[in-house]
Order: sequence, then C-alpha cells, then structure tokens
Amino acid sequence: MTAKSPGHRHTESRASFLILSLVMVLIGGCEPIMRDLQYGNVHSGLFPEHMDLTIGKAKVDARKLMKAQSYEGRIQIGDISVHYPQGMSSQAKIVGKAFDEAQSEIKARTGITWAFTLDLYLVPVTDTSQGFKLRFPLKGRKLSLPMLVLPGGVIHPEWSHGIAHEITEASMLASLSRREVVLGDYCWDGFTLVNETRWFRDGVSDLAGDILNEKLFGDRYQPPAWIYQELAKTNVALLDWNNCADGSGYAAAHALVIQLNDRFGPGVIARIMLAASHERYINGGMLDRAVRKVIGEDLKDFLRDYRITWLGIDSRDTAPVTGSPSLVKEGNRVKIIEVYPRTPAAFWEIRANDVVLAVDGRPVISSAWLTHYIAARQPGDRIQVEFERTGERFTYRMKLAAR
Repeated sequence: MTAKSPGHRHTESRASFLILSLVMVLIGGCEPIMRDLQYGNVHSGLFPEHMDLTIGKAKVDARKLMKAQSYEGRIQIGDISVHYPQGMSSQAKIVGKAFDEAQSEIKARTGITWAFTLDLYLVPVTDTSQGFKLRFPLKGRKLSLPMLVLPGGVIHPEWSHGIAHEITEASMLASLSRREVVLGDYCWDGFTLVNETRWFRDGVSDLAGDILNEKLFGDRYQPPAWIYQELAKTNVALLDWNNCADGSGYAAAHALVIQLNDRFGPGVIARIMLAASHERYINGGMLDRAVRKVIGEDLKDFLRDYRITWLGIDSRDTAPVTGSPSLVKEGNRVKIIEVYPRTPAAFWEIRANDVVLAVDGRPVISSAWLTHYIAARQPGDRIQVEFERTGERFTYRMKLAAR
C-alpha cells in the first residue's frame, strides 16, 4: 500500500528537508513549534497527491467498476454516505454504521481523527481471482471510494481493511490546509525520516483496519495469523525500514502494534501519540522516547524478548468465506492438521483431525482467532482448551510454550 513519488519531486523535498533542519538547529533552545497542531512538532507543508490500495494480483481497477455500477439509493450516517445498488440497502446500513462507529473508536484508541468525509459506493464482485486496485487522489476533504461486496452480500474484508488503512495513513501525514503534522515520511515528500518511524505509521493504520473489520464482522474476522512469524523473524530490524525491502515490515509492524495493545491496553497507541506530541523533533529517537515513556521499556528490548506463544499445532477452518482468507462463515470449526513434537499439544497427545472447540470457556471462532488469542499471552501461561475427537469431548489445562 505504498506509493513512490516521482524522482524530480524528491529533489524539492531534499531541499525543504535541509532548510527546515537548519532552521530547527538555529532554534533548538525554543519551545516545541506549533503546539496547537494535532500532534505538535514541525510543519513541512508537503502532502502526497494520492494513495494506492492493492489486493491480490491487482488486475481490476475498482474505480472503473464503481463508475459502471447503477445505484438505487443512498443512506447517510454521520459523515458517512453509502450509495447502494438494487437489493443492497441492508448492506449499506451495515457499512455506514460500521464506518461511523469505527472512526470514533480509531480516534479513541489511536488519537487519530480521520481528515475526510466519505462517499462509499457498494460494488458487487463475483470473480476475486484477479485482485483489485484503486488509486484515489487526496484533493479536498471528501473521498469517493468503492466498497467491494463478495457473493452472498459479504463486504470484502481485505478491501475494507485496506480502505481504513489508507484513510488513517493519509490522516497521519502533513497537510498545510489541515494545519496538522503527524508522521509523514521522506518517500511521501513529507518531513519525517521514513526509516525510523515507518513501522509505526503502517502498524497503526493496520490497527485502524482491524477496528473497522471488527465493526463489520465481529470475531469472524481476524488479522492473518502469520504476521507473528514475520515479527519474530524481523525483530529489531523492523525499526529501520531499509531492512524491510521484501515487504516483511508491513506484517511485522501490524503484529507489533497488536502486541503493544494486548500487553499495555487498547489506549496505548493514543498515549504514545500524546507523548510524541511533546517532543521537539519528528524522528525515530522521538518515537523511541515516546514508546519508552508509555510502556516503561525500551522498544528494542521489547522486540528482542519477543517470542511467539503457541500450543504446537497447525489448524485450518472448515468453512472459510469464498474469496477471503481472513473471514469465516457462521458455524465454522477449527480442525487440527498437524501436531509438532515436543510441544504442549504433543505432550497431551492431541492428534490431527481433532477439533478445537473452546479456549478458557470462549468458543473458538476460527483458526486465526485461536492464534491471536494465544499470541496475546506469554509462554508459561496456562489456558483451558476443549477438544472434540470422533464425537467425544475432552478438556485439558495446557501450558503455553515459546516457538
């Protein structure tokens, strides 16, 4: 979900960066500049012209689909307008309500206010194999965006997640017209050093996508389970985006922000934002200090100590939603497909084809739900797991391990 600005614009940004850096050196003894801005610090006055969203192979232009679709009506909920084709008024109400509630919760949990009003257009799609793409300009405060609807009337969860991500990310960047400064970066012609703060911007934007999808789908939606493996692999290298050229940084940043929320509470990102606003400069050192102030721990130490918590199983969903890897149907069951040796599951003689029914008394909604529930705990913690094997149910109190 990253766009690169044309090369000739980088020259202008580099000059702006050097001039602004010199000014900051000269006024180094002053109080933080523009304290009235949303997150304080220095204003660059530079802003990206567009954002890009891609899903899968990104072959189909979603805007063309939106323009070709006929619309029967429109509903308005707060700042959210939803246009719908014939027979989709109920989906429009769900989408409008979810976006309206999500933007309030995103503000509460991250401190970020969406800078745009939204015109959303429901677009039914039948073939998802080619993937979708969308480039939307950031001119003015109103965005007209397609919302893809899968067969059966289900909103495309990866698409809705991406929309919330991009709106949040755009709202975090510097805009002279909005008189705000937040975590823009060099590649976007912004001021902040991309290599030091990029993980935070993308991770927080992914959290915003999670919040929207929670409103749309409840527990049936979960972020991809493999993001924790990327975090364990990337580790402290995540803090320098140069180390993430293969794209691993996106998933790792997503997992890190989830871990911070699980460990320190759902308001931790908003507290980090508030702490960062009192720093003089927008850079990696500022972010490190803000995180340390809020969580009481150096972020590098937090990452070095990170281990994936698990039971020692691989599992799959019996009823995934067609066209989406992150959503399941009602009545889905989680079936074990592999048990790893010398793990808690092997100790209790759990077998392939066993079904995981519940954890600590909570129904297991999906394989990803189970992964996230366990990932929020620490190695050595104990959980009560209920299984089913050939119609017989049994429960064990299992000690979690580090992978």
